[in-house]
This record gives sequence, structure tokens and C-alpha cells, in this order.
Amino acid sequence: MHPQQFKRGDILLGSLRGSAEARHPIIYLTSLPQDNWYFIGVMLTHASSFSDNELLPSQYIKAKHLCENCEGHFSTDKPSYIVKRQFYKPNDWGPFKKVRELTEEGIEYVERLVKEHEPQHYVDYIAE
Repeated sequence: MHPQQFKRGDILLGSLRGSAEARHPIIYLTSLPQDNWYFIGVMLTHASSFSDNELLPSQYIKAKHLCENCEGHFSTDKPSYIVKRQFYKPNDWGPFKKVRELTEEGIEYVERLVKEHEPQHYVDYIAE
């Protein structure tokens, strides 16, 4: 599916999963109507050791898996952390699969954590 078909709070997996691609699940925030190349998303990870990573409480993730064969790529068996930044995510990392979605409270929580940062490319973020 094309990212513009998703809604705020959807948790996505990209088809291109290399280290410089959609390796981590993505929380979809918004499309960029003026730009068909990117959408804005937040990266999910299981790494807790970085100062920009904040625990995403499991009650903010709706329980039901929404696609077949996705269980091994996104699990709530381990804690998930969000990187407290908004990133430009290339549409060509897709097609994307929606695997879960956040509750409304989860969306508000994530947006509160990332709102002070303008969207940026991941390579610019790691160069900081």
C-alpha cells in the first residue's frame, strides 16, 4: 500500500528492510501533499540505550495484528521504544504493510514527544 492510504498512528513495515531503509517499524504521522517522495513518521526500536529513545507503553498499541506473516517483524513481547524525532520516510521503501495501530492516547503520547523537533532525514539526525 502507498503511505498516503494510511492514517495517523498506523504502525508500518516497509518492504525494503536493509540498514539504510525501513529496517525498523514506522509510526505513520502524516503525508506531505506537496511531495510524493516522502511521508513523516517516527521510528520504533527495541533499543533502550539511547537518550532519544522513550518507552512506548504497550497499552498504547492496539492488540490485534493486521497482516499475515508480520508477527516476526513487530512484536509486543519485548518493549518498544520510539525515537523522539520526526523523520522523512521515503515512499519507495514500500509497499508498506500496516501491522498494528496506536490508540488515540498513544498517538497523542507520541506527538507530544516529537513535536519540538522538525522533521529531518535520519542521516542528518545521526550526524548530530
